[in-house]
Amino acid sequence: ITHASSLAEMIHRAVSSVSRSQCQIAPFVLVSASALLSGHGARWLKLLIPNLPSLNFSLPSTPPLRLTSFQMESIDLFVGAFAVLSLPRSLGEIYGLLYSSEEPLAFDDLVSRLELSKGSVSEGLRVLRSLGAVNLVPVDGSRKDHFTAEISLRRLAGGYLRDRIEPYLKGGESRIESLRGVGSEEHSKQFLENRINQLHSWHRFFRKVLPVFKALAGKI
Repeated sequence: ITHASSLAEMIHRAVSSVSRSQCQIAPFVLVSASALLSGHGARWLKLLIPNLPSLNFSLPSTPPLRLTSFQMESIDLFVGAFAVLSLPRSLGEIYGLLYSSEEPLAFDDLVSRLELSKGSVSEGLRVLRSLGAVNLVPVDGSRKDHFTAEISLRRLAGGYLRDRIEPYLKGGESRIESLRGVGSEEHSKQFLENRINQLHSWHRFFRKVLPVFKALAGKI
């Protein structure tokens, strides 16, 4: 408490010696002093300097970096493209910003520029990396992870077919068969049989053409 009282008294004399309009450094001195005090010390500072609340100062904040017009248009473009693939909007925003940035971006860059939560960016990067749409790259002089967009259509298409389409088709046969045990009370047996057989036909077709799509993607 003695240390707090002495520090508060010293600051009070310094602030009182200049007018408020002339004192450019006083707010920063007060902030520094307040940071050094805690508990009883902070309360002593307020008691010894009654006009402290009336100063009503605040430290300047760093504004978020603005997106360029090219980046904004790119983000909008990829948000629409990802929506066609039934992928979340945040994935399109993250990929769009990385695609339209000249330099690799860190995790914090994505959070601040897109104004997304850290959770959304973290999950978005995880999904995009699993699809092969985002690369983790080193940056000299930085320990942070930095990311770039994968711009090879072959890798993008291959990743989507491998991680999204192929697993769905592999489990499709059992899903279709599970339909045989439902709907018998609401629909005729012949109707259900026809519809299930049609699904099996579609499933066999897509299983046959999937390797063709993968081969085409490898040639892009």
